[in-house]
Amino acid sequence: MKKFAGTTLIVLLSLFILLSIIPYFISISSASVNADAAFRESTYLNVDGVTLHFRQWTPPAAAIQGKVLLVHGLGGSTFSWRNNTDYLAENGYLVIAVDLPGFGYSDRNPAVDHSQKERSSLLWALLDHIDQELDQNTGDRGWILVGHSMGGGTVSAMTMDKPARTRGLVLVDGAVFDRDANTAGTLVLYPPLQQWIKIFFDRRITDEDRFADYLASAYGREPSESEVDGYLAPLKIEGTADSIIELVKTAKNEPIGNLKNSGVPIVAIWGEDDTWIPLAQAEAIIDMLPETELVIIKGAAHCPMETHDQVFNDQLLQFIRSLPAEN
Repeated sequence: MKKFAGTTLIVLLSLFILLSIIPYFISISSASVNADAAFRESTYLNVDGVTLHFRQWTPPAAAIQGKVLLVHGLGGSTFSWRNNTDYLAENGYLVIAVDLPGFGYSDRNPAVDHSQKERSSLLWALLDHIDQELDQNTGDRGWILVGHSMGGGTVSAMTMDKPARTRGLVLVDGAVFDRDANTAGTLVLYPPLQQWIKIFFDRRITDEDRFADYLASAYGREPSESEVDGYLAPLKIEGTADSIIELVKTAKNEPIGNLKNSGVPIVAIWGEDDTWIPLAQAEAIIDMLPETELVIIKGAAHCPMETHDQVFNDQLLQFIRSLPAEN
């Protein structure tokens, strides 16, 4: 028995050493996308040492009815809101869509803290800059914060930090509850595991056919070629995999219960058939925040703002127009 145990230990140790060495002999594709190749309305701003990419849409009429910030989810970018921005602007709203650090065309700085608390500070600093560029009446208005999936945790943290500047909070299939990230955060400190993550990202995530499968799961239908390309382009920018590793290390939501008694109107807009962030999580939010309105979009999966954009846009605008008038 002792001999067997000794042999098993040697085999496991040898396997561990082998798995720690192999990833350094596997090639990884080089970046194929220019980090500056964004959109005609793209703007870049350095905020506290982090370069943020954002896009702005202004209503065609002079009078601005309100201001809306759109924050994407994991793996997304401003591209995720392509079916919503013009609609909001045409209805009188100033719209800002932003790429979170590590995603879209924003900074891949490895020193970035991806906790929602830090993201909140960055985005409020961005909105401060934008408000200063507006006329005083518009600049003094509150912001309607809209976050999809991981971005739901971001806008929730922003609302907690500055409820007086938040006119309304919209959670779109929002990922606001933390899973047990302690183990993953500890394991990813091991350099060979980081190398395996980079290989997985290169061979699985940025492979067009495999990524199309992921997107189909999120959409609840097969994505078009342009939809796959729109998501993949920024994911192929050099440093994205490193940003994902840093995200695993530092990501942390703020407790959603902290929004209780914030006085900010909240709506949760959810895809009925979402398997990524199931409807049960929306119901858990309402258990903690009973004042939250729930809107279920039938037939939609994880990305209703893309796959069911007409219904989504109508529901979002209905919520916005129901908000109390500002003083």
